[in-house]
Amino acid sequence: NGLIFYIHQDLPIPFKKANIKSVSDPQQKQKERKQQVVIIVSSPCSGFDMVEKDFMKWSKEFKIRPYTYALPDLSSELYSSRDAFRPFLNAIRTKTKSAPRGFDDHNRTEYKQAKSLIDEFHHGFNLQWMQNKDIVIGSDTFNYFRDHGIREKFVNVLVKLMPWNDSRFSLYGSNDRIKVVVLYRSSRSRHVYSMWKNSSSNEKFGEWILSKGYLNLDMFSTANEFSRYGAMVDVIDVDHVAEMKLSLSHFIACNSLHLDCSTAGVLEKLVNATATPTELPSVETNSGTHMGNQEKIEKILEKHECRFEFFRHKGVQFFPSSLFERFSHCDGTKIDTIELGKLIAEAAES
Repeated sequence: NGLIFYIHQDLPIPFKKANIKSVSDPQQKQKERKQQVVIIVSSPCSGFDMVEKDFMKWSKEFKIRPYTYALPDLSSELYSSRDAFRPFLNAIRTKTKSAPRGFDDHNRTEYKQAKSLIDEFHHGFNLQWMQNKDIVIGSDTFNYFRDHGIREKFVNVLVKLMPWNDSRFSLYGSNDRIKVVVLYRSSRSRHVYSMWKNSSSNEKFGEWILSKGYLNLDMFSTANEFSRYGAMVDVIDVDHVAEMKLSLSHFIACNSLHLDCSTAGVLEKLVNATATPTELPSVETNSGTHMGNQEKIEKILEKHECRFEFFRHKGVQFFPSSLFERFSHCDGTKIDTIELGKLIAEAAES
């Protein structure tokens, strides 16, 4: 089935100032395990809900060691672990708005609360890193931005929160220790319809796509921003994983986290457990939109992604490897995110 599996060595990583052998020593190179921060970037209806549920459970049961789904243990007044990383990421969005002196009293209080929550997560990241653990962060809100400038600031803040970028300490690491795992739906039009159908909006499809739906359609800009800081990028076709009747959670653990797995693509530590196949929201033909325009909408979305054709030349890992062929149709015509919603709305009404 084209899966690639790796053996992950569970060895500690030292502080910069530790007394260790030179990394030029061949034996030291062989033994060294580089800690990582893995950031799972997703949009709604891409299978992330089950991934998050699994990783939270597996992390508590030490099934994905040395990785941890790094959620802090905080007062319920400040944070609920059931919300996972959403409050933390929303707090970063709040921080990127503007300086506190320009806020009214309500917004100033919100800013302080956001800063407090960010500090708690930052402390948790540092603590996990000092304990030689690899960190996993994930959310299905990573692609939701109205303005690219805000996206740039958001990624900049998150990168600065990485343990090795904390000037108070001398922790071993660098930005190339970040790996971004993009959960991608190759059936782009069905993904769009799924998000609309599963949203809380009462708007017609065309109204929804113009007002807010288009904000989750840019699958690569966030990953691209991280790559500017030196992060590695994996792109996983969730539709392919579902068609193969595989578990997306196990697929990520085996192929992106490189944990020990069976030939069936199941974590060795869970080989006797049931691996639930990935299920994606269905799209009914009577969903209120002309499904006959699905092919037209698909081509619009493909042209939009031609902005990221360079991914084929940056060492990005595609799962399956044939996924990079999606860029073979690119002819220089590119569609930016702002006009994307308008073109899809027009196609749906035509």
